[in-house]
Amino acid sequence: MCASEEWTVRVDSGEYSPVLGDSFDNIARRGLSFQRSQNSGRFTPTIGPSYSYYAEEPKDSSLHNATATFYDGLPTTIERAIGAAGKSIDDAAASAVKAFTVADPSASAPALAQGLKLTREAIAAATDPDIKHVLTIKEQQFQEAINACVGATLIAVTNPPVMSAPVAGQTFTVDARLEIRGKLALTPSAPVLTGATGWRVEGYRVTVGDDAVISTKPYFSRKGLQESRYTLSDATQFGRPDSPAPLIATASYAVDGVPVEIKESVKRREAKLPYGEVIREMRSVLRIAVALTPAHAIVATGQQANRPAGQQEVPLEVTLLHNADALTSGQVALKVPAGWKSEPASQPFQFARAGERASYSFRVTPSAIDAKPYTVEAVATSGGNEYREGYELIDHRDLEVRYLYRPSTAEVRGVNVTTVAGLKVGYVMGIGDQVPMGLQQLGAQVTLLDERALALADLSVFDTIITGTRAYAVRDDLKTYNSRLLDYVRAGGNMIVLYNTQELVPNTFAPLPGELPRSAEEVSEENSPVTILAPAHQAFNWPNKITAADFDGWVEQRGSKFFTKWDSAYTPMISTFDKNQPPQSGGWLTAKVGNGTWTYFAYALHRQLPYGVAGAYRITANLLALNKHP
Repeated sequence: MCASEEWTVRVDSGEYSPVLGDSFDNIARRGLSFQRSQNSGRFTPTIGPSYSYYAEEPKDSSLHNATATFYDGLPTTIERAIGAAGKSIDDAAASAVKAFTVADPSASAPALAQGLKLTREAIAAATDPDIKHVLTIKEQQFQEAINACVGATLIAVTNPPVMSAPVAGQTFTVDARLEIRGKLALTPSAPVLTGATGWRVEGYRVTVGDDAVISTKPYFSRKGLQESRYTLSDATQFGRPDSPAPLIATASYAVDGVPVEIKESVKRREAKLPYGEVIREMRSVLRIAVALTPAHAIVATGQQANRPAGQQEVPLEVTLLHNADALTSGQVALKVPAGWKSEPASQPFQFARAGERASYSFRVTPSAIDAKPYTVEAVATSGGNEYREGYELIDHRDLEVRYLYRPSTAEVRGVNVTTVAGLKVGYVMGIGDQVPMGLQQLGAQVTLLDERALALADLSVFDTIITGTRAYAVRDDLKTYNSRLLDYVRAGGNMIVLYNTQELVPNTFAPLPGELPRSAEEVSEENSPVTILAPAHQAFNWPNKITAADFDGWVEQRGSKFFTKWDSAYTPMISTFDKNQPPQSGGWLTAKVGNGTWTYFAYALHRQLPYGVAGAYRITANLLALNKHP
């Protein structure tokens, strides 16, 4: 909201905090800079007030002043939350705050212990589940505060300390130690290990059983972007960011006779050069992770396809990742629909250590295929066990590593797309996408263009050159040698620039003027209505007849970062819009430049092609053929 509107609460996020040493606005901006996908680590600090305005619904005019806060009217004490029984708990917390000193935080521990005792008594007496829930959280907060005040530290690491994530059947030991470094004389218990189902604990010796759930796997999953909801394997974990750690060390001590517990998940260390070692939670992984690529493949069934229907081969690649320190051998094979053929039928594998990886190529020939999806599954068999899934790692230095699991399957479908045979495409990879793989499925010969190629290669050998997603944001060499690409276009080349952010400055890098500001529009609804603006253009007529139906079935979004202004020499090709948004026509612009063609295409091919969206393949085939003729 704006200051001139009917606001209820005004918040100054630019207020300086002497405790934190910065403004709340800058702390939030610094946190946002760790987002890796959109703002690329950008941090722009601010100085001075930064007001935001909010309104209550329904509005309460008594709060319309600059001193009101979000906490007005909310129960911010235990007494207000649970009633009179909470006053003594609030008093204990207040006493702990009064007794606190930086030189001796343990002086607050007795009052905190009293608050913990009273909280437990209130939990035992509570009958309302909501009140019991609030008090249970408060019990844990009291214990954490006591642990901090008395300097309690529980460390539980594997022995050997540096090891890979464990697999079923693996045994290791844990070194656990509790230290209390404050001034109070306390007597702690020895740490005790507790394992989830399947984790066998004998003292400090642990074995991951064959029945243990793979604990790196989240409790929520979905097959793809088409599913708008996640499936929960354990509904009791709903709301948690991840599944609980499967191996916990617990120790205890008493303050004035009140038991205090401290827990810590068991950790392992892992080498991560050149940064030394990183700390990981002790979570198990598959002995063999199986990945099948591409996850979505097509068979072109149009007239220009290289082979007749029923005889086209689909190349698939299986990658195995071995996670055990012991020898593992077996066979990997594809399970295909009835009547289909896999060549070879199977391939042997053998691994000797954790971290080994190997890839195996297969060729699948459909006996018949149409537009519906057909499932191909990769299965690795070893020691009587079958492995049918793999994962990608989400690994940032400042976060716990997470595993994104998916079944080792591929969906293959027929797409009625006609292609121009033998096209050679140069592709400038941006932030990374699977568009090149989609181009190969259309029969194109794809060459990834590195800095040397952009600088020295004979670009005229390519029928089309494509710059990938946000390439102008991450490829300085693309900017450096952009003039060579424009010369390629003027000499008769076909250049396609996919979705880019404001780093693509049209007046600098495009052949004709235009504007692509930071605030450029996007159309988020994947089923937004599409109007074809230039129906007579070759892009809609050859080699495939493109209609509005080719925009059906898109996933996640239409497109992003559309030109806001453009030279009249550009032809806007389609128009679309989200609800309550004016029509957007700057997402697909094409212009004749010299003897060639330059196209800006901000519609999300990088999302559609990996999911086998038929219309996106048909449109792509036409884009590749813009400098060819019927």
